[in-house]
Amino acid sequence: RYFNSEPEPVPYPRYVDFLVNPGDGVPLFTSTTNITIININANAPVCIPPSSSIGVLVTTAPDTTLFTFSGFDPDIGLYGQFQFTASWGALAFLQMNSNGRVTLVQSVSSQTLKVYGIVGQICDSGTPALCSNCSLTVNITDINYYPPVFDRSSYAVSVQERSSLITLVSFNITDADTGSTGQLKELNILSASPLDCQGHFSTTLTPTSLLVSNLNFLLIPYCWLTVQAVDKGVYPSPLNSTAQVNVTILDTRVYFNGNFTFNVIENNMPNIVIGTVRVINPYNITVIQSILGTTLFSIISQTGEISILFMTDYDLMATFNFQVSASDMFGRLVRTNVIVQVVSINDDPLVLDLNATDPTSYDALTPVTFVENSNTFITLKTNPFIYEVDPIPLMVNKI
Repeated sequence: RYFNSEPEPVPYPRYVDFLVNPGDGVPLFTSTTNITIININANAPVCIPPSSSIGVLVTTAPDTTLFTFSGFDPDIGLYGQFQFTASWGALAFLQMNSNGRVTLVQSVSSQTLKVYGIVGQICDSGTPALCSNCSLTVNITDINYYPPVFDRSSYAVSVQERSSLITLVSFNITDADTGSTGQLKELNILSASPLDCQGHFSTTLTPTSLLVSNLNFLLIPYCWLTVQAVDKGVYPSPLNSTAQVNVTILDTRVYFNGNFTFNVIENNMPNIVIGTVRVINPYNITVIQSILGTTLFSIISQTGEISILFMTDYDLMATFNFQVSASDMFGRLVRTNVIVQVVSINDDPLVLDLNATDPTSYDALTPVTFVENSNTFITLKTNPFIYEVDPIPLMVNKI
């Protein structure tokens, strides 16, 4: 057996002497054998790296070297030698030479296409040659000249408290750059003051807007925000601008404007409306009203109309007191006092005094006097709260 200890096998014959010992008692003899080492092309060369992606400024001049591939072939001798060739791709703009160097052929400043690619091959000198591919993607980077601009430097808006994920502001943001450099990458909330405002606001890119959620007027009546817009520019860096947003949180609590007093005439019919308790509800949120402390009255929860459920008697009870509560959709409760006064009417018998001298009209409580042996006409008035009738002439004869 022949073991080559040299760094590289050589393709010419080697001469090796073998000592052959057939066995004990047999004379030794020698023989010469010629061994020729044959080199074979066992491996294809590889690109280093096999693929790559780079960014190139739009102002890059033609003939500029953009990238250089290197290669490796584990074979030796002639079979370990290789060179590069361009196979296909944007060959009108990119070129690859035999050493793996990729250059820009012509300017791309006037082109709308922003991505170019080239695929090359690295091949050895074998017959047939062994090859592998390598590729390069070139992204044309526009120069970022201008920052994004808000349509206003500050915004003043208001929102009802406890609103859930509604659009508070729709921003109109423009960028004078073209291509991706002129597109918006981020819309951030840089700061929110006071600290309680943090966590209640968020932004969206499509559309560019500011959202708000679940603010409580009693805790946070105002918020001041700084919003930042960042573009997709790369060179020399992304650009940004800011705008201020001043937010007023509106108190949506309902309330009663004082207490309420209603009158009802005694001997009334049951189940009649005696008045309406009105809730101050500036933002028209859902409100439910109810009566507290009595079952003698009812209320329509949506309108606040109060009805009396029984016939009153002034002599038995002249005043009723109870409360009405109003609860909004968030469970917040407000109350007001209601007083119902019973109005008395004259329901006593008519009393006549036989001392009247002139025909006249009398109220039911006014004594009437009559002269003996005379004919007198009088008019009896009934209580206007109960009946509406014409005066009634009454002939009173001698008593």
